Amino acid sequence: MVGTIVVADVVLTSGATEDPEALTRITDWCRDRLPDYGVPRRVALLAQIPTKETLKSDV
Repeated sequence: MVGTIVVADVVLTSGATEDPEALTRITDWCRDRLPDYGVPRRVALLAQIPTKETLKSDV
């Protein structure tokens, strides 16, 4: 798809802290398992995944 980028929305578990190295590990993990077009170009840390009334992701 032209003009589309993959973003990984990550929710930290309770008590976890933001670790810049972990963001790199997430991308590396994806790179080892996914085709190039499926590897996230950006990793976003969220408090929770926003949802619509239908409980589908709203991101």
